[in-house]
Amino acid sequence: MEKPKCIIILFLFFSANLYAQSADSLLCGEYITIQYSVDGEGTPHSVYSNTVIDGNGNGSYNDLYSSDDILQSGDFTYSINNDRTFTVNIDAETLLYGIAHPDGQSYMMVKTDPSPIIVMGIKKSSGYSEALLNGEFINVEYSVGEGGPYTAYSATDIDGSGNGTWEHLYTSDDVLSSGTFTYTIGDDGTLIVNTSDQVVLRGIVHPDGQSYIMMITQPIQVISIGIKKSSGLSETLFNGKYINIQYTADTGGGSYAFYGEVDVDGIENGTYQGLHSTNDINQDGSFTYAVEDNGELVVNADSEIMLRGMVHSDGQSYIMVRTEEDPIISMGISQGDTSTTAIDSRNGLLPKFYMLSQNYPNPFNPTTSIRYSIKRTVFVTLKVYDLLGKEILTLVDEFQNPNTYLVNVDATELSTGIYFYRFYSNHVLVDSKKMVLVR
Repeated sequence: MEKPKCIIILFLFFSANLYAQSADSLLCGEYITIQYSVDGEGTPHSVYSNTVIDGNGNGSYNDLYSSDDILQSGDFTYSINNDRTFTVNIDAETLLYGIAHPDGQSYMMVKTDPSPIIVMGIKKSSGYSEALLNGEFINVEYSVGEGGPYTAYSATDIDGSGNGTWEHLYTSDDVLSSGTFTYTIGDDGTLIVNTSDQVVLRGIVHPDGQSYIMMITQPIQVISIGIKKSSGLSETLFNGKYINIQYTADTGGGSYAFYGEVDVDGIENGTYQGLHSTNDINQDGSFTYAVEDNGELVVNADSEIMLRGMVHSDGQSYIMVRTEEDPIISMGISQGDTSTTAIDSRNGLLPKFYMLSQNYPNPFNPTTSIRYSIKRTVFVTLKVYDLLGKEILTLVDEFQNPNTYLVNVDATELSTGIYFYRFYSNHVLVDSKKMVLVR
């Protein structure tokens, strides 16, 4: 069987044009990817690879397969849509499609034919240290051994100095196991974890220090995703439309992938719809959910607990696992809000200052636009408040790269009056301005 080729696509907010006009140019850089697949005979394959993307619709990849240590490389083309969904092509054939994370540092993809695979990638960075990976994380693991798939939901505690402990609950036998490990983080964010004096895991740390992806290559291939526990999370954090990618291998040795959309209301209800790779049948349904203060996620369908997982602290992504029947791993990334666009930097230079401009037009009815600039990658928050200081609208709440941005504001549901909009960088107030809505 021909091995699936691994492609990495990641979305950056750098642009030489308006986002809606030239989405392909937003892709650029070097990335590390982890890929997991199961062939028709139930044999797992994992891949650790490197990809370079030129930002103009072209890229190259270098893959190392775990099953036979064969190095494979090649070229690809890609296209990206305004909602950050994308497709990847090799030899004029579409192989992969997925979604880029709103922070521009990671992505998830799936291939459905002929051998389903799931692909996760994180952008390479520099200046990492061991202290970046520090705290308590929730892990979701997926593996296939002789006789079927296994999933694990676990906790990992990392001290930021190269040591950690783990505790796993495996679905196959409900056995709780635990242990210790040591780890190192390279300057590019690559992660190596050692247990019992043997290197068992390698992966990549997310630039935000809040998540990681790892892969075991022997004796049984395992993919492991961790998200840092947080405090003060609420159900409303998990809100909006998400692109959902699922992967499973049943006990009969088969496997399938699922690519769909999940719509969550921010309270406790959600709907899903998607396409299964095995039979091209569309499936849809509804569910209820709860998000705990530490970010743990529990999803219920038909009065049965189906999934448990973790919401990322930025509220833009989640990872889940189903532990009964046919175990699955499920990952979702927010489609995002295309009302924010990256604007051409003058003379091709990135901003040197943080700047918040006056909205235009002002006064307005009912729409207006706000322009702002950031000089480095930060978590940007832009919110609208009334005269009493009550929060009315959240316009931006995500990691963004250095550039000048334009946000479209729709105040159709607001009353005539004076409002203030506040611009935060890494949760620190940078500037505030007044705008007037006149009916």
